[in-house]
Amino acid sequence: MTGMINQRVLVIDDDRELLETYQGILSPARRESSSRLKAFAEIPEQDPRSGFRFEVTLASQGEEGVDQVRRSVGDNRPFAVAFIDMRMPPGIDGLETAARIRALDDRIYILIVTAFSDRPAEEIQMCLRHDVLLARKPLTKDEILQQARNFCNRWQEDEKLRLEGEKTRERAEQLDLNRIFLMEVIAALPEGVILCSPRGRIRYVNDSAVKMIGCSSVQLQDKLVDLIFPAADIRTLLSGIVENNLKPRHLQRSIRNGRGDDLPVLLSGSPLCDATGHVRFVLLSLIDSSDLEHHLQRGANKKT
Repeated sequence: MTGMINQRVLVIDDDRELLETYQGILSPARRESSSRLKAFAEIPEQDPRSGFRFEVTLASQGEEGVDQVRRSVGDNRPFAVAFIDMRMPPGIDGLETAARIRALDDRIYILIVTAFSDRPAEEIQMCLRHDVLLARKPLTKDEILQQARNFCNRWQEDEKLRLEGEKTRERAEQLDLNRIFLMEVIAALPEGVILCSPRGRIRYVNDSAVKMIGCSSVQLQDKLVDLIFPAADIRTLLSGIVENNLKPRHLQRSIRNGRGDDLPVLLSGSPLCDATGHVRFVLLSLIDSSDLEHHLQRGANKKT
């Protein structure tokens, strides 16, 4: 149903001649000449070559129409619109038919056609909730064609929006999974990791960074990274990452831990951009270079 307009129309009426009239109007194959039918639809002479041909399904009782909708949903070939007569003895009436159809397929457009005032428009609207129109007999050929075209086109627009919404949700779910996976990886890294906004507000720190800095993640949340790094130095670094897409690697810097001591680190940075290329976060990676120097010194001592 995504490549072309859904042209499937369901007509439910207990009058066989009226069903044939709908068929002749919506999917013309021959001329209709019954004078009795003019009381329902004042039909001019028809040209089978003119007009848009719909795929029409006919049902003479409400239950039959409900079964047709149930089958169409199961086959993934839904109807775009249903024309439903209000009085269809001895079976269920048009409103009950429409309510059952709506329960099976919430996307279908419904047009209730009646010559009587059995049910007020407010009751019909309240029962069916949306995408419903009440029409009075007699209808003209043009009215039937116009409503069918309008509803089919609107159904297709609704379907386009629905599919786009599904794709958006799927992309969002995938992004959530990617984010969760990324955060789990970052949390397990031996290096300290700080995620901050382009303006330097701390949004996340992993456990390794917490140990280096000596403050809890709660204490660091939304604080400026100036709290950890010398202000002038970190501002220059962030500016280069955000504005010039720089990706510094293993810069020798120092951070202030919770005890006020300076800890030597190797600092790396990288911008994290969204789909439009705008920097959403800056990732800062910290390696405790005092441990590195200690390990290097131990290695040198072993050689000697």
